[in-house]
Amino acid sequence: MGRCGTAGETVKARQSRRGKGAAVAAPFSAAEWVNRAAISGVALQVGRDQRLAAFVPHALRPGRQDPSRLGDRKPRSAGIGIGSPASGRRLKAVYDWPLRECRPLIYDRRVRKRPLSKYRSNTFSQNGEDGVIAELFSRIGTTNRYFCEFGAWDGRHLSNCFKLLTEGWSGLMIEGEPDRFTDLERTASEYPKLTIRHAFVDWRTGSDLALDKILAKAGAPADLDLLSIDIDGYDYQVWSSLERYRPRVVLVEINSAYPPGVEAVHPNGLGGSSFSSMIQLGFEKGYVAVAHTGNLFFVLGELASAAGIAANMAPAKLFNTGWLPKRSSIWRKIRRALLEQR
Repeated sequence: MGRCGTAGETVKARQSRRGKGAAVAAPFSAAEWVNRAAISGVALQVGRDQRLAAFVPHALRPGRQDPSRLGDRKPRSAGIGIGSPASGRRLKAVYDWPLRECRPLIYDRRVRKRPLSKYRSNTFSQNGEDGVIAELFSRIGTTNRYFCEFGAWDGRHLSNCFKLLTEGWSGLMIEGEPDRFTDLERTASEYPKLTIRHAFVDWRTGSDLALDKILAKAGAPADLDLLSIDIDGYDYQVWSSLERYRPRVVLVEINSAYPPGVEAVHPNGLGGSSFSSMIQLGFEKGYVAVAHTGNLFFVLGELASAAGIAANMAPAKLFNTGWLPKRSSIWRKIRRALLEQR
Protein backbone atom coordinates (compact mmCIF):
# COMPACT_ATOMS: atom_id res chain seq x y z
CA MET A 1 0.00 0.00 0.00
CA GLY A 2 1.27 3.47 -0.90
CA ARG A 3 2.75 5.71 1.75
CA CYS A 4 2.89 9.49 1.97
CA GLY A 5 2.86 12.19 4.62
CA THR A 6 4.52 11.24 7.90
CA ALA A 7 6.82 8.23 8.03
CA GLY A 8 4.92 4.96 8.22
CA GLU A 9 1.52 6.53 7.57
CA THR A 10 -0.49 4.77 4.88
CA VAL A 11 -2.68 6.53 2.33
CA LYS A 12 -5.76 4.94 3.93
CA ALA A 13 -4.76 6.16 7.40
CA ARG A 14 -4.13 9.65 6.14
CA GLN A 15 -7.52 9.75 4.40
CA SER A 16 -9.16 8.64 7.66
CA ARG A 17 -7.29 11.30 9.62
CA ARG A 18 -8.41 14.02 7.23
CA GLY A 19 -12.01 12.87 7.13
CA LYS A 20 -13.67 11.72 3.92
CA GLY A 21 -16.55 14.15 4.24
CA ALA A 22 -14.45 17.26 4.70
CA ALA A 23 -15.61 20.24 2.67
CA VAL A 24 -13.38 21.43 -0.16
CA ALA A 25 -12.77 25.15 -0.41
CA ALA A 26 -14.03 26.99 -3.48
CA PRO A 27 -11.36 27.85 -6.06
CA PHE A 28 -9.69 31.21 -5.66
CA SER A 29 -10.57 34.19 -7.80
CA ALA A 30 -7.83 35.43 -10.12
CA ALA A 31 -7.12 38.43 -7.91
CA GLU A 32 -6.92 36.33 -4.74
CA TRP A 33 -4.65 33.78 -6.42
CA VAL A 34 -2.27 36.53 -7.55
CA ASN A 35 -2.12 37.84 -3.98
CA ARG A 36 -1.49 34.38 -2.55
CA ALA A 37 1.15 33.66 -5.18
CA ALA A 38 2.92 36.93 -4.48
CA ILE A 39 2.98 36.19 -0.74
CA SER A 40 4.37 32.71 -1.43
CA GLY A 41 7.07 34.08 -3.69
CA VAL A 42 5.61 32.33 -6.73
CA ALA A 43 6.72 33.74 -10.09
CA LEU A 44 3.91 35.07 -12.28
CA GLN A 45 4.19 35.72 -15.98
CA VAL A 46 1.83 37.50 -18.37
CA GLY A 47 1.52 35.83 -21.76
CA ARG A 48 0.85 37.38 -25.15
CA ASP A 49 -2.77 36.16 -24.94
CA GLN A 50 -3.29 37.97 -21.64
CA ARG A 51 -3.32 34.78 -19.58
CA LEU A 52 -1.62 34.46 -16.25
CA ALA A 53 0.40 31.43 -15.23
CA ALA A 54 1.53 30.60 -11.71
CA PHE A 55 3.46 27.68 -10.33
CA VAL A 56 1.49 26.08 -7.55
CA PRO A 57 3.02 25.61 -4.07
CA HIS A 58 2.61 22.31 -2.21
CA ALA A 59 -0.47 23.35 -0.24
CA LEU A 60 -2.42 23.97 -3.46
CA ARG A 61 -1.47 20.89 -5.49
CA PRO A 62 -4.22 18.75 -7.03
CA GLY A 63 -4.34 16.33 -4.11
CA ARG A 64 -6.00 19.11 -2.10
CA GLN A 65 -8.40 20.31 -4.75
CA ASP A 66 -11.93 19.23 -5.60
CA PRO A 67 -11.67 16.50 -8.32
CA SER A 68 -15.02 17.57 -9.79
CA ARG A 69 -13.49 20.88 -10.84
CA LEU A 70 -10.82 19.32 -13.03
CA GLY A 71 -13.18 18.88 -15.98
CA ASP A 72 -12.06 16.44 -18.65
CA ARG A 73 -8.31 16.90 -18.04
CA LYS A 74 -6.70 13.73 -16.74
CA PRO A 75 -3.20 13.21 -15.39
CA ARG A 76 -0.83 11.01 -17.35
CA SER A 77 0.29 9.14 -14.25
CA ALA A 78 -1.41 5.75 -14.46
CA GLY A 79 -3.05 4.57 -11.26
CA ILE A 80 -2.89 7.90 -9.46
CA GLY A 81 -6.29 9.40 -8.67
CA ILE A 82 -6.59 13.14 -9.05
CA GLY A 83 -8.11 13.56 -5.62
CA SER A 84 -5.81 11.17 -3.78
CA PRO A 85 -3.07 12.36 -1.45
CA ALA A 86 -0.53 10.57 -3.62
CA SER A 87 -1.36 12.86 -6.52
CA GLY A 88 -0.07 15.75 -4.46
CA ARG A 89 3.34 14.10 -4.59
CA ARG A 90 3.30 12.95 -8.20
CA LEU A 91 1.57 15.81 -9.97
CA LYS A 92 1.87 19.56 -10.12
CA ALA A 93 -0.77 21.95 -11.43
CA VAL A 94 -0.35 25.10 -13.43
CA TYR A 95 -3.25 27.51 -13.07
CA ASP A 96 -4.06 29.23 -16.33
CA TRP A 97 -6.96 31.60 -16.79
CA PRO A 98 -8.11 34.48 -19.07
CA LEU A 99 -8.19 36.84 -16.06
CA ARG A 100 -11.78 35.91 -15.08
CA GLU A 101 -11.76 32.15 -14.65
CA CYS A 102 -9.36 29.78 -12.97
CA ARG A 103 -9.00 26.26 -14.30
CA PRO A 104 -6.27 23.77 -13.34
CA LEU A 105 -4.10 22.02 -15.89
CA ILE A 106 -2.38 18.81 -14.83
CA TYR A 107 1.32 18.30 -15.43
CA ASP A 108 3.09 14.95 -15.05
CA ARG A 109 6.45 15.25 -13.33
CA ARG A 110 7.75 12.21 -15.21
CA VAL A 111 8.36 14.27 -18.37
CA ARG A 112 11.52 15.51 -16.68
CA LYS A 113 14.68 14.17 -18.26
CA ARG A 114 18.38 14.51 -17.66
CA PRO A 115 19.38 18.19 -18.01
CA LEU A 116 20.53 19.06 -21.51
CA SER A 117 23.63 20.75 -20.11
CA LYS A 118 24.89 17.28 -19.13
CA TYR A 119 25.28 16.46 -22.83
CA ARG A 120 27.78 19.21 -23.60
CA SER A 121 30.51 18.18 -26.04
CA ASN A 122 32.48 19.92 -28.75
CA THR A 123 33.19 18.82 -32.27
CA PHE A 124 33.35 22.30 -33.76
CA SER A 125 31.51 24.37 -31.14
CA GLN A 126 33.13 26.25 -28.27
CA ASN A 127 31.19 25.48 -25.08
CA GLY A 128 29.53 22.12 -25.66
CA GLU A 129 26.76 23.31 -28.00
CA ASP A 130 27.29 20.42 -30.45
CA GLY A 131 26.36 17.83 -27.83
CA VAL A 132 23.38 19.81 -26.53
CA ILE A 133 22.02 20.32 -30.06
CA ALA A 134 22.31 16.61 -30.85
CA GLU A 135 20.47 15.58 -27.68
CA LEU A 136 17.84 18.29 -28.03
CA PHE A 137 16.85 17.24 -31.56
CA SER A 138 16.87 13.58 -30.52
CA ARG A 139 14.08 14.56 -28.09
CA ILE A 140 11.98 16.95 -30.16
CA GLY A 141 12.73 15.57 -33.63
CA THR A 142 13.41 17.54 -36.81
CA THR A 143 11.12 18.88 -39.54
CA ASN A 144 13.17 20.35 -42.40
CA ARG A 145 16.77 19.96 -41.10
CA TYR A 146 17.49 23.59 -41.98
CA PHE A 147 19.65 25.97 -39.93
CA CYS A 148 20.73 29.60 -40.03
CA GLU A 149 23.89 30.87 -38.30
CA PHE A 150 25.58 34.29 -38.04
CA GLY A 151 28.30 35.51 -37.59
CA ALA A 152 29.56 32.37 -39.17
CA TRP A 153 33.29 33.19 -39.54
CA ASP A 154 34.62 30.51 -41.93
CA GLY A 155 31.67 28.21 -41.21
CA ARG A 156 33.81 25.81 -39.16
CA HIS A 157 35.68 27.67 -36.42
CA LEU A 158 33.64 27.56 -33.20
CA SER A 159 30.51 26.95 -35.28
CA ASN A 160 27.30 25.75 -33.67
CA CYS A 161 25.95 24.44 -36.99
CA PHE A 162 28.86 23.03 -39.01
CA LYS A 163 28.46 19.59 -37.42
CA LEU A 164 24.85 19.57 -38.65
CA LEU A 165 26.07 20.45 -42.16
CA THR A 166 28.42 17.45 -42.13
CA GLU A 167 25.42 15.30 -41.12
CA GLY A 168 23.43 16.28 -44.20
CA TRP A 169 21.53 19.35 -43.03
CA SER A 170 21.12 22.34 -45.32
CA GLY A 171 21.29 25.92 -44.17
CA LEU A 172 22.32 29.55 -44.42
CA MET A 173 25.48 31.09 -42.97
CA ILE A 174 25.92 34.87 -42.80
CA GLU A 175 29.22 36.69 -42.29
CA GLY A 176 29.98 40.41 -42.60
CA GLU A 177 33.77 40.56 -42.27
CA PRO A 178 35.38 40.42 -45.78
CA ASP A 179 38.35 38.22 -44.79
CA ARG A 180 36.18 35.76 -42.91
CA PHE A 181 33.64 35.65 -45.72
CA THR A 182 36.42 34.62 -48.13
CA ASP A 183 37.09 31.65 -45.86
CA LEU A 184 33.36 30.94 -45.71
CA GLU A 185 33.25 30.80 -49.52
CA ARG A 186 35.86 28.04 -49.46
CA THR A 187 33.73 26.06 -47.03
CA ALA A 188 30.62 26.55 -49.16
CA SER A 189 32.45 25.21 -52.22
CA GLU A 190 32.77 21.88 -50.42
CA TYR A 191 29.14 21.70 -49.23
CA PRO A 192 26.49 22.31 -51.93
CA LYS A 193 23.69 22.36 -49.33
CA LEU A 194 25.18 25.47 -47.72
CA THR A 195 23.96 28.94 -48.76
CA ILE A 196 26.08 31.91 -47.74
CA ARG A 197 25.47 35.67 -47.55
CA HIS A 198 27.98 38.49 -47.11
CA ALA A 199 26.17 40.90 -44.79
CA PHE A 200 26.01 42.42 -41.34
CA VAL A 201 22.52 41.59 -40.07
CA ASP A 202 20.60 44.73 -39.13
CA TRP A 203 18.16 44.72 -36.22
CA ARG A 204 16.05 47.53 -37.71
CA THR A 205 13.03 45.96 -39.38
CA GLY A 206 12.89 48.41 -42.29
CA SER A 207 16.45 47.66 -43.40
CA ASP A 208 17.27 45.55 -46.48
CA LEU A 209 19.67 43.64 -44.21
CA ALA A 210 17.00 42.75 -41.65
CA LEU A 211 17.05 39.04 -40.79
CA ASP A 212 13.53 38.49 -42.15
CA LYS A 213 14.58 39.76 -45.58
CA ILE A 214 17.85 37.83 -45.68
CA LEU A 215 16.06 34.58 -44.82
CA ALA A 216 13.40 35.27 -47.45
CA LYS A 217 16.00 35.82 -50.18
CA ALA A 218 17.72 32.57 -49.20
CA GLY A 219 14.46 30.63 -49.43
CA ALA A 220 14.58 29.51 -45.78
CA PRO A 221 11.50 27.67 -44.44
CA ALA A 222 9.34 29.67 -42.03
CA ASP A 223 9.75 27.01 -39.32
CA LEU A 224 13.44 26.27 -39.75
CA ASP A 225 14.77 23.85 -37.17
CA LEU A 226 17.62 25.96 -35.75
CA LEU A 227 18.60 29.62 -35.61
CA SER A 228 21.99 30.47 -34.09
CA ILE A 229 22.66 34.14 -33.25
CA ASP A 230 26.21 35.04 -32.22
CA ILE A 231 27.21 38.60 -33.11
CA ASP A 232 28.74 39.82 -29.83
CA GLY A 233 26.34 42.65 -29.17
CA TYR A 234 22.94 43.22 -30.72
CA ASP A 235 21.81 39.59 -30.41
CA TYR A 236 18.76 40.64 -28.36
CA GLN A 237 17.64 43.24 -30.88
CA VAL A 238 18.10 40.97 -33.90
CA TRP A 239 16.00 38.20 -32.39
CA SER A 240 13.41 40.72 -31.26
CA SER A 241 13.13 42.05 -34.83
CA LEU A 242 12.41 38.60 -36.30
CA GLU A 243 8.70 38.49 -37.17
CA ARG A 244 8.01 36.32 -40.23
CA TYR A 245 10.02 33.27 -39.14
CA ARG A 246 9.48 31.02 -36.15
CA PRO A 247 12.48 28.71 -35.62
CA ARG A 248 11.80 25.62 -33.53
CA VAL A 249 15.10 26.08 -31.65
CA VAL A 250 16.92 29.37 -31.07
CA LEU A 251 20.50 29.50 -29.80
CA VAL A 252 21.48 33.04 -28.82
CA GLU A 253 24.57 34.55 -27.25
CA ILE A 254 24.23 36.40 -23.94
CA ASN A 255 26.59 38.08 -21.50
CA SER A 256 26.80 35.41 -18.81
CA ALA A 257 28.70 37.71 -16.46
CA TYR A 258 25.28 39.00 -15.40
CA PRO A 259 23.68 36.71 -12.79
CA PRO A 260 19.98 35.76 -13.04
CA GLY A 261 17.70 38.58 -11.92
CA VAL A 262 19.71 41.37 -13.55
CA GLU A 263 17.97 43.15 -16.44
CA ALA A 264 20.47 44.48 -18.98
CA VAL A 265 20.11 44.91 -22.74
CA HIS A 266 22.99 45.82 -25.06
CA PRO A 267 24.39 48.46 -25.32
CA ASN A 268 24.94 48.62 -21.60
CA GLY A 269 28.61 49.41 -21.05
CA LEU A 270 29.67 45.76 -20.94
CA GLY A 271 28.41 44.28 -24.19
CA GLY A 272 25.69 41.69 -24.72
CA SER A 273 22.40 41.21 -22.89
CA SER A 274 21.75 39.49 -19.59
CA PHE A 275 20.34 36.03 -18.93
CA SER A 276 17.10 37.36 -17.44
CA SER A 277 16.50 39.91 -20.23
CA MET A 278 16.87 37.22 -22.88
CA ILE A 279 14.61 34.86 -20.92
CA GLN A 280 11.93 37.56 -20.89
CA LEU A 281 12.29 38.20 -24.63
CA GLY A 282 11.96 34.49 -25.32
CA PHE A 283 8.83 34.32 -23.19
CA GLU A 284 7.26 37.23 -25.06
CA LYS A 285 7.95 35.45 -28.36
CA GLY A 286 6.50 32.14 -27.14
CA TYR A 287 9.76 30.33 -26.32
CA VAL A 288 11.02 28.45 -23.25
CA ALA A 289 14.68 28.31 -22.19
CA VAL A 290 16.02 24.76 -21.98
CA ALA A 291 19.82 25.04 -21.51
CA HIS A 292 22.64 27.47 -20.81
CA THR A 293 26.19 26.87 -22.04
CA GLY A 294 27.29 30.49 -22.06
CA ASN A 295 24.78 30.77 -24.89
CA LEU A 296 21.07 30.28 -24.21
CA PHE A 297 18.98 27.56 -25.87
CA PHE A 298 15.26 28.15 -26.44
CA VAL A 299 12.53 25.93 -27.89
CA LEU A 300 8.98 26.78 -28.88
CA GLY A 301 6.66 26.60 -25.89
CA GLU A 302 4.80 23.59 -27.26
CA LEU A 303 8.08 21.64 -27.44
CA ALA A 304 9.18 22.29 -23.85
CA SER A 305 7.71 19.06 -22.47
CA ALA A 306 9.34 16.96 -25.20
CA ALA A 307 12.64 18.72 -24.47
CA GLY A 308 12.38 17.57 -20.85
CA ILE A 309 11.66 20.91 -19.18
CA ALA A 310 9.18 20.73 -16.30
CA ALA A 311 6.29 23.19 -16.40
CA ASN A 312 7.20 24.54 -12.97
CA MET A 313 10.94 24.83 -13.47
CA ALA A 314 12.43 28.21 -12.64
CA PRO A 315 14.62 29.42 -15.56
CA ALA A 316 17.36 30.48 -13.12
CA LYS A 317 18.02 26.79 -12.42
CA LEU A 318 19.42 26.50 -15.96
CA PHE A 319 22.09 29.13 -15.34
CA ASN A 320 25.67 27.84 -15.29
CA THR A 321 27.25 29.76 -12.42
CA GLY A 322 30.71 28.93 -13.72
CA TRP A 323 30.33 31.91 -16.04
CA LEU A 324 30.04 34.44 -13.22
CA PRO A 325 33.14 36.63 -12.81
CA LYS A 326 35.19 36.01 -9.70
CA ARG A 327 37.17 39.27 -9.61
CA SER A 328 35.62 42.07 -7.58
CA SER A 329 36.77 44.66 -10.15
CA ILE A 330 34.49 43.07 -12.75
CA TRP A 331 31.57 43.19 -10.32
CA ARG A 332 32.23 46.88 -9.74
CA LYS A 333 32.15 47.43 -13.49
CA ILE A 334 28.81 45.61 -13.73
CA ARG A 335 27.30 47.65 -10.89
CA ARG A 336 28.55 50.89 -12.45
CA ALA A 337 27.01 49.98 -15.84
CA LEU A 338 23.67 49.16 -14.20
CA LEU A 339 23.64 52.42 -12.27
CA GLU A 340 24.32 54.36 -15.46
CA GLN A 341 21.27 52.74 -17.09
CA ARG A 342 19.05 54.04 -14.30
